[in-house]
Amino acid sequence: MANEKPPSQEHPGKEEPGQEGDLPQQLVIPERFAQVVKGVYRSSFPEAVHLTVLEIVGVKTILRFVEEQYCQAVQQFCAMNNIRCVSIPVVPNKEGTVKTPDETVNTIMDALMDKRNHPILVHCNQGKHRTGCMIACFRKLQGWGRHTVINEYRSFAWKKARPLDEAFFAAYSPSRSIREKAKRLNIAAWVTVPDRLTNSKASNERPKLSRNEPKPLLRKTA
Repeated sequence: MANEKPPSQEHPGKEEPGQEGDLPQQLVIPERFAQVVKGVYRSSFPEAVHLTVLEIVGVKTILRFVEEQYCQAVQQFCAMNNIRCVSIPVVPNKEGTVKTPDETVNTIMDALMDKRNHPILVHCNQGKHRTGCMIACFRKLQGWGRHTVINEYRSFAWKKARPLDEAFFAAYSPSRSIREKAKRLNIAAWVTVPDRLTNSKASNERPKLSRNEPKPLLRKTA
């Protein structure tokens, strides 16, 4: 797959999730639901009211970064639709004394790059911090610039952005095997495709680097 074409050029004429037909009027979309690249989605914690979204996307795998269990309706839906649910807890970056080891992040990156898991949904509770950190690490593997990675993280975390989160994904160092896999799969070319659920548009280019240095977040003093 080293010469993989941009996703928008694959399977001409094939409808992507969220393209075909009209969307239900009463559709409830999870908070911070978005397409990361073709086949990879992010959101807050999915609940029973969000099952139609999972069905439209055709989710095959759900990877959660928290230990909380799904409600019975979500569990039953996943069982009936053969959706694989995996929990890889990620430590929230609040105190700075304990952090998720790179080995755990590497496992998550490996899952995101494995197209056998696609479409895959990743989430934590709010879809801001732990999810934001993991997507930021994925963006680094894609070769995104530091400013662009930070800007995307802040666009989801907004006023709740954490300096410790930004320090965490800045320090992430993928293993050699993960770097080689990312290069072999050419994930730098993985982009979004048209998707009405997330208002995504086709993109055959990596985002341009921001010319403005992101302003450092101020830590609250006691």
